[in-house]
Amino acid sequence: MLLERLHFQDIIDYLFGARQGFSYSRKKGNSFLVHSRYHNSLSASFHIGYSGEEKKRILRASLKGQEILCDLQKGELRITKKGVSTTLNRSEGMLPLEKEIQTFVNILKGSKAEYVDGKKGANIIQEIEAIKPLKKQRRPSVAVIGGGIFGATCASLLGKSCSVTLFERKNDLMLESSFVNQYRHHKGYHYPRSPETVEECQRSAAAFMQEYGQAIQEEFPSYYCVAKKGSRTSPEGFLKFCRENLLPVVREFPSEGVLSRENVALSLKTSEGIYHYPTLKALIRSKLEKNANVSLKFLHQVVGAKILPDGKKELTVRGKNVHRQKFDYVINATYANINAFMSWLSFPEKDLRIDLMELLVIRLPIPKMSITMMDGPFATFVTTGDDGLFTLGHVRESVHSTVMPKNGKIPKFSRRSNGKNILQESIAWYPILKKAKVIDSRFVIRGINAYREHDDARPSDVISHGFGCWSILGGKVITCVSTARLIEKEINEGIMP
Repeated sequence: MLLERLHFQDIIDYLFGARQGFSYSRKKGNSFLVHSRYHNSLSASFHIGYSGEEKKRILRASLKGQEILCDLQKGELRITKKGVSTTLNRSEGMLPLEKEIQTFVNILKGSKAEYVDGKKGANIIQEIEAIKPLKKQRRPSVAVIGGGIFGATCASLLGKSCSVTLFERKNDLMLESSFVNQYRHHKGYHYPRSPETVEECQRSAAAFMQEYGQAIQEEFPSYYCVAKKGSRTSPEGFLKFCRENLLPVVREFPSEGVLSRENVALSLKTSEGIYHYPTLKALIRSKLEKNANVSLKFLHQVVGAKILPDGKKELTVRGKNVHRQKFDYVINATYANINAFMSWLSFPEKDLRIDLMELLVIRLPIPKMSITMMDGPFATFVTTGDDGLFTLGHVRESVHSTVMPKNGKIPKFSRRSNGKNILQESIAWYPILKKAKVIDSRFVIRGINAYREHDDARPSDVISHGFGCWSILGGKVITCVSTARLIEKEINEGIMP
């Protein structure tokens, strides 16, 4: 079956002139997963064989900031750059395989044409024959880099069937974006321009509740409001969005004096809750500490990685000293830092928008509630789940800096609180904030997909690099369990029953 790889190997040889350094395969059902590393740092992963009935012959490449997808079955080429896709279809003529066969026939008839000579063909055959099969293991070793909610959940679930080591550079779990957050248990209301995000939140809810339901609080009203001016979403549009996505709402304003009603065209009460951060963190910590197959390495920062010819991944780790450790699989859950891992292993880096954000923690003399002004330069305050405590963020004033670095890396930011302006601008929407007492100002660096301003989408991306490596760019916390289960399934398919 691996001889089917000849065509793709020939394409790589033609495009890049690349010589194979090492290559290995793993059988998966009726197909093979082949991972190859070349001497010029090119990486290639091939899925050869069949599963299901749909025929696919696809070549996907990342090159100089462009994503290139060539469908050899359909004769279609799609190029994506800066979030914009261009599709080129064959206007006439034969499919690539038809053209190849016709060229062969013409040569037999005496036509002159360039074709692969025996030496080049022999080189490709030698590379195919050099592929080493990887043995399945009963309990493979897995490294998880990053102890946020996504990394910790991966470690917890994979600890059932694997030996897991979780590396976290800080002294505890969930101290960065999992902590500096408004703790919203998203049901979809927040994303009227992104059906993708709504669908993912709804699809992920049951799995999250199964693992972490004890941390959810829903016994308070959560209001979504549309301003009379400045919103990208109209009142009619938001109501239609809620109906189409089966999101229950009741037309209702919060108590008098909380919301500036003269500036609001629509106020809807929902049952969307929050996750109580201390409870969630304690729950996850307990699951990890009770699992003998999970090793927690706090104050350990992964600073380098490489892929070895036997398929192992060697991580360079800085703790009390610098040491190296080998793993069968690696999960990169470092959120805004994900491109560092990709650069170490010469994987295509991801286009990111990097934001320095500030949230305020305030105390208010009101019951638990949350209020969100939709889709514009507005403010949101949400209960933390503790009586009288709320988080406050402003779409414009909470964002200190926004960059889309060419190298995908996080720049150095200066951190100086803008809390006074966050509070002052928010009072225009919520008069009750005149009574607010600021308890804390929290900063976080947020990494999100670049070029998604048109729909404000926040999906959770699982990037399969091949070679037993994944990166997670987490979207909404509610998706952390379904995301971890996806990777768990991929790894477990390579484990002996």
